[in-house]
Amino acid sequence: MRERWRVVPTIQFLLFTVLGGALGWYEIQFARGFVPGLDHANQVIHKAGHLICELAYPPWTPYAGVICQLLVPALALIGFWKDSQTLLCATCGIWFSENLLDVAAYITDAGQNTLPMIGGKHYEWEQILQRWDATNLQTQIAGWVALAGWLGFAVTWWWLFRRWRRSR
Repeated sequence: MRERWRVVPTIQFLLFTVLGGALGWYEIQFARGFVPGLDHANQVIHKAGHLICELAYPPWTPYAGVICQLLVPALALIGFWKDSQTLLCATCGIWFSENLLDVAAYITDAGQNTLPMIGGKHYEWEQILQRWDATNLQTQIAGWVALAGWLGFAVTWWWLFRRWRRSR
């Protein structure tokens, strides 16, 4: 029986492990959920979500940025999954997971507004938490979102490790 997934050469698996580990280390040491370059690009996607929703259905505008920021890597992952692109699926899994860490940092920052923004001083997490009367749960919500992000890193690496081992 032919294996459906593309084989991951050892050098690619090791490179993914090193780069993914470096990203995780950077997140822990310095980032507070914001990785320059990567998250600047994510902010463009996030902002596009706000702009599209502002035109289509304004009441959802505060939610649209984070939805778009998570939807883009999720849709990319689904597309690569359908094509059995092992390494690209894993890359999208890390991208999605890193975005969860980014979202958690912005939830934590709601009310303090110290993290970088593009397009002005529009802090939707403060609005969202107030709208849902959840400002007292801000830390817990951010913690659960961050936990989901770290679990995403681990599950993605484990999945790629299993795909790599199976192809040996």
